[in-house]
Amino acid sequence: MGIIPQIEFSTDPELAYSRGLISRLRRRKLYRFAAEQILDPEAARRFPDKVEPQQIVTCSSGKLRENDIIVQDLKIDYGFKDRNPVDQILFYDRWDDKAGKTIPACRVSMLIADRYEERILRVYARDPSKQDDLREAFNTFTAQNHLCSAAPQSAKRPRLATDTAQVPSSSRKRTLSTALDAAAGPTAHRPADQPTPDAPGSPII
Repeated sequence: MGIIPQIEFSTDPELAYSRGLISRLRRRKLYRFAAEQILDPEAARRFPDKVEPQQIVTCSSGKLRENDIIVQDLKIDYGFKDRNPVDQILFYDRWDDKAGKTIPACRVSMLIADRYEERILRVYARDPSKQDDLREAFNTFTAQNHLCSAAPQSAKRPRLATDTAQVPSSSRKRTLSTALDAAAGPTAHRPADQPTPDAPGSPII
């Protein structure tokens, strides 16, 4: 029998808390995910230690307690922390299999990423009713501590008087007619009773 069934069916009082956790898992009563933030390199250097729940509680205006929050401070890399793992690999020429050498990035591709580690903060609420309060407090915490550089907002193109949504239908027709006349060149200024040589129905001379 595995360790989980042994705990689940045990009557040992010391395992009561563990049995409660397993029961929550069985009934899918999981802690609610509230928010996450990827730290940029500068923020990761300013926060070398793990973020604690108490730091987020201070941004909740008294709505949260430390026990309400679970903080997951996660680092993901390729096994060499902030170093490129390919730099640690030796490559061999087919005509010389005894002398290994590394390959610089400039000989592979200039599109290779220059960051090989990232740090992610995730917060979970033990009480589902406090999920929104935790999300708001976490967003306040990340904003106050500048944990991520703000993405530049794309400048909106100012509306012009010629935009279709603001120009009346009659004006659009006149504008289109003027544009066609300008594209037609000198023929646009012929008298009304003088047919255009290439116009349909005109006599061929």
